[in-house]
Amino acid sequence: MKISAEEISFSSLIEIESFCNELELFGIVQFVEPIKDNSDNILIKEKINVKESALKKLETMDGHYKPEFRVLVTKDLLNKIKRHITMLIYTRLKSAENIFIRYLYDEGRPVKNFILHSFSQKRLTLAVFKVARERTNFFYHCADLGLLSLGIVLQKSLKIRFIHRNSFLAGFLCDFALADGDEWRHPPLQESDRRALAQKCSSFISRFGVTPELAAAIRNHTISFANPAGETVSIDEAVNNAGAKSIFDDMFEENKTEEIDDVEISDEAAKEQKNDEMMELIVTETLRIAKYVDETTKKIIEPEHFAEQLVYMVAYNAARGYFHNDLVEPLLKQFRAYEEIARRMIKIAGIEKKCVHPPSAWAYPKPRATQVLCKDRIFDCPNLVFGWDINIVSPQESFGWIGTPLDIGSYPKCTLEKELDT
Repeated sequence: MKISAEEISFSSLIEIESFCNELELFGIVQFVEPIKDNSDNILIKEKINVKESALKKLETMDGHYKPEFRVLVTKDLLNKIKRHITMLIYTRLKSAENIFIRYLYDEGRPVKNFILHSFSQKRLTLAVFKVARERTNFFYHCADLGLLSLGIVLQKSLKIRFIHRNSFLAGFLCDFALADGDEWRHPPLQESDRRALAQKCSSFISRFGVTPELAAAIRNHTISFANPAGETVSIDEAVNNAGAKSIFDDMFEENKTEEIDDVEISDEAAKEQKNDEMMELIVTETLRIAKYVDETTKKIIEPEHFAEQLVYMVAYNAARGYFHNDLVEPLLKQFRAYEEIARRMIKIAGIEKKCVHPPSAWAYPKPRATQVLCKDRIFDCPNLVFGWDINIVSPQESFGWIGTPLDIGSYPKCTLEKELDT
């Protein structure tokens, strides 16, 4: 697959069919040039919506046509690609390794739209799609950093236009120039090397028409041991004193619904955003925290102490002045709550491991379990409590997405429940 701003090229029928199936493009996709047989007879015309049956017909003509499929990049195709990469990114919140990131998200926030509207530039959208298909692990790394950066800024109520999409993009794009190498897995330790890498990444993403604030945030986000965070500027005061409310304010707030919108994609879209010093400050400080948290979590080697160590490390470096208090304090509050739940989950896991017939013991409902039931209904178990069955009215997903889910039905109670309150 080759991608340019105007077309996406495939050299086999299998590739183009897979592309159309994955993105549900039949009836939408168009070709730049007609598909011809070996005698130059036209099999599929150019610039018409191609049906699935047309490609199916080519399956019976292997060797009798030229397998050159040049797909025209249309507005409809771009919107399909945007939706596709949005869902790929959003589903990273369900990854077991991202439980602590997911904890930053309120179910009522329109996260999908924040992500979707971040890809307003055509060239950037296509580049992200290419990375998603050809550098999967790197794409996941970018997605996780973007979600972490967005999650941090969501801890504050900031009515600044484009703040959510810029915060997400800062995290997503801060290592984007490193797709072809391994530097994103092993970031440099020296401050000077980090600054040089940040400069490289900032210069690279500027080619995609991102805003000046975004490029500056990526360039300046590295921690400087000599010059701590910009505490001289109070984010809270600056936002509160930004000016009187206008009758038009609500028209410019980011979309509040979780339905995914279609929006115009243009490489000129970013030019509507004027340079904003407050935007640059917030996005820079948000990215600085996100990068630190991301790298720190990968260094914690004791899972049972993960939450505790993360809280201590972030709090310690925040106290040293390396992070902006207005942003890090709400984050620490969430991390401490996460730590409390993590401790509870460690205790619950220990109780479940005492099951006589593992893994039948199931603490319910997680994470604040008050009961323990026998998932496999082993009626000859000595720990069974008869006459107090628990009725599950909706299916329960296996916590952390490891193991089998709990189906609807009635389950016997287990005496291990007593240990939940000890």
